[in-house]
Amino acid sequence: MPNPYAHSQPADPVREFAGREDELRRVRSCVESSRSGNVTHVFIVGEWGIGKSSLLNKLLPELQEQGPVIHEDLAVGKDQARWFYNALFSDLYERKPAGITQELFSDLDVEDHRRLRKLLKAIWDGLQKSEAAPNLIVIMLDNLERAQPEFLAGIRDVFQRLALEGARYMLIFAGKELPTVGETAADPV
Repeated sequence: MPNPYAHSQPADPVREFAGREDELRRVRSCVESSRSGNVTHVFIVGEWGIGKSSLLNKLLPELQEQGPVIHEDLAVGKDQARWFYNALFSDLYERKPAGITQELFSDLDVEDHRRLRKLLKAIWDGLQKSEAAPNLIVIMLDNLERAQPEFLAGIRDVFQRLALEGARYMLIFAGKELPTVGETAADPV
């Protein structure tokens, strides 16, 4: 029988996941804080094979019971922003937010952070008009070490502003290392 805790793949979140109670508690606390209006983003950082993806997979079903969760692995390539926003908008559009049409997504310019933010805010507002209005949308992105600096800078610009505008999108990112976006490690990614 193969070792279920081998570095080659994440542990099964139901049968093989063990430990990490402190980390689970901290992430759950950040989720609850975000649900109540104080949006907190989480970065899970550690060496390859240490259990970051397993931790995300453990949290996924629990968070999905509480509301929308978008879970993706960061794509490798030059156009990470286009890939990310296309995946995000596709998933959110399937939830049928009021007042949002497919035409709003045409000619998506991922460099236009203001338009991206306005579209995400409109989607949030449209979802709030539904019977099952979410009080938080969680976006999980794994393999952050693949991120290009400009991709992270754009994400930071869009999602920090959204939180200030009352749209509760929480980012939970995992990767081998936290890429530095700004000039200092204090850059509030």
